[in-house]
Amino acid sequence: MDGKNKLLNFRSSYLGATKQLPFLIKEVRKIMPYVEMTVFYSDCADLSRCEVLEKDLEREGLAGEISISKSKDFCWSPDSLEVSFGRQWTDHDRTFSRISFHIDSLKFEKRKLLDDGEVLEMKKKYFIESGNVVLWGSVNWGEEFETTANAVKKFPKTVQSIIVPRGGLKSMYKVLERQGVHFSTDECLDGRSDCLVITQNGILDRLYSICDTAIIGGGQNPLEPAFYGKRTLVPFRGSNNEVAYEGLENSGLLKRIDKGSIVDEVLKDVSPVIMNEYKEKAQNFIESQQGVAKKYAEVIQLSLYGKMDYYKWKELMVK
Repeated sequence: MDGKNKLLNFRSSYLGATKQLPFLIKEVRKIMPYVEMTVFYSDCADLSRCEVLEKDLEREGLAGEISISKSKDFCWSPDSLEVSFGRQWTDHDRTFSRISFHIDSLKFEKRKLLDDGEVLEMKKKYFIESGNVVLWGSVNWGEEFETTANAVKKFPKTVQSIIVPRGGLKSMYKVLERQGVHFSTDECLDGRSDCLVITQNGILDRLYSICDTAIIGGGQNPLEPAFYGKRTLVPFRGSNNEVAYEGLENSGLLKRIDKGSIVDEVLKDVSPVIMNEYKEKAQNFIESQQGVAKKYAEVIQLSLYGKMDYYKWKELMVK
């Protein structure tokens, strides 16, 4: 069952799923070295998602391992299997010619992080000089934009903010201007602003490496800053990946807070000893949840060869 003459098609409908694909592809390649893999993206999707995936595959040593194409070019074959991803797990999404996996479980998988030299280069690129850098990760339009701008305005000059909006860049600019916040963007870096807005897609996970504190938008992935051992504040509510939120909160590395206490929390002095304890507990929690990509790969292999049945599915997928 080495994958020879077999086709594996991944559906990429949103960036959050695309970012997790390399870790599943790596496990699939280990057990099926000859399977042909293609990622299909929706015609209305931002084409930059393809570039993001290519760069992420290259970083994980998987360059050239997979083809990328538009959904309209998809052609079903009896030797193929279609794989998609959902934000919640539902057993009825499983058939043996099409499988929908729960995406949140893949977010725990081990990945190649930036080394010290790469982190230093990124700091130079974005003119990071402050000893207290706050990264606002994937904040959404509306109330989250207003809360972000209001807090940034109140920060002392010793705090440098990086904002990565989930969308609505023009709206973010207007809110910052209305609040009187002087900012620059990564499209026109000048190094003279205390607030930087990032417009590029797909780099948020790496940007967490250069911050001291991460403040994430409602329902966003809390594991990305946790991989770098970053203190994470959550003033916005969401319902995604509660397993990750609860585990990281129990470790102490993540803290749910009220919107009105953001400034005080950012300026709070947490001792290095306590932070190291938080980091160690968070790392242990993350490692305890890893291994799902391997299980998904085994399900894919058995399904491609017609050897998957309900009992094997339950054995592999239910802890």
